[in-house]
Amino acid sequence: MSNTYAAREQAANQRVARALQEPSMHDTDLQPLTPEDAKQRYLRALEDDKAEGIIRTRDYKLRHFVRWCNERGIENLNNLNRRDLEDYKHWRKGDGNLKKTTVRTQMSVIRQFIEYCGRINGVHPQLYEQVILPSLEKGENRSEDTIESERIQDILGFIEKFEYATRDHVVLLLL
Repeated sequence: MSNTYAAREQAANQRVARALQEPSMHDTDLQPLTPEDAKQRYLRALEDDKAEGIIRTRDYKLRHFVRWCNERGIENLNNLNRRDLEDYKHWRKGDGNLKKTTVRTQMSVIRQFIEYCGRINGVHPQLYEQVILPSLEKGENRSEDTIESERIQDILGFIEKFEYATRDHVVLLLL
């Protein structure tokens, strides 16, 4: 673990510890929030700022979290803690046999979701800082997937016919 990463994690832990001691946010200030209700509220909140495709992607990623909560009997997010989030990360990695880059993307969405839940008094406001994203080594975020040349020709044929001279057409020609 790098020194920078360890320092950031320690600083986040200290902020959460201080916040838990502050009288401004008691557990009684939290309002019950089911995982499904939280997901729906979060997706509605995104509607003003995000494209429909992004909202669909977040919905898909959060379905796994809701399913995990249901399987664990978590009916109220008020008691969610760092250990739960770590358990979810390990469960998700194994559930989908996911690569580290995919786990990082999934947990990034969970972090944003938990931050939103904190803003609406569903979880402790600083809990999102406890979502640890896997660190990636240089080059680890590159895909090793390839496309068959026959498939590329089919795609180019379609684009030349229906999207000639568009940005997508030019990008594909340059690849």
